[in-house]
Amino acid sequence: SAHMAFKAYYISTIDYQDKQKRLANSAMEMVWIPETSQGIENAMFTHVNYQHYSNPPGFNFDIIGDDNPIQDDLELGGYDVPQRADQFVSWFRQMQTQYKSPDLFHTAGDDFHFMAAHMNFKNYDRLFKYIRNTPGYNVNVFYNTPTEYLNAIYPQGINYPTKTDDFFPYADGDSAYWTGYFTSRVAFKGLVRRTGELLQAVRKMTSQAIWEKSSQ
Repeated sequence: SAHMAFKAYYISTIDYQDKQKRLANSAMEMVWIPETSQGIENAMFTHVNYQHYSNPPGFNFDIIGDDNPIQDDLELGGYDVPQRADQFVSWFRQMQTQYKSPDLFHTAGDDFHFMAAHMNFKNYDRLFKYIRNTPGYNVNVFYNTPTEYLNAIYPQGINYPTKTDDFFPYADGDSAYWTGYFTSRVAFKGLVRRTGELLQAVRKMTSQAIWEKSSQ
């Protein structure tokens, strides 16, 4: 990947015991040098996400989320933006203790999320506006990209730990290894693929027959 001009990896899941150690030692970011490298020609900055690739707890505003929207209008009931802002900033202050840079990067979303992206952005806009207008927090929060994050931390000259082995296989809990995720039940998975191709062909032929009949 380094030879293809990639600048970094962003990983959401690693072994749960590895993550516990990395959190305790502020080692969630590292320079990953594959064992096959002769030197540092394949070195890649690697970032392990703090919260999978999910929204911070309490701030999932998508269709399949169940968190309440943020109310920032004093004239309406349920005004709660101060409390929600406190919760949001506290989450990042805790995250700060486990990363080396004062600049933090947090992904937002999850599987099947952003089906209603406007709901997420509308609520985060309210939250960010309140935090930026409240000097007591002493934080600057904004939308960002992975590239802009790298551009912010590279000049800081932080000494990151290195890693030379692989992340895989890993477990996300006691006796919950992902080793068979790609290799188990290969015959069954092959059958599903072959029958799926047949089903798709039948669908096309059926649709064509119905269309030709209706056009007569």
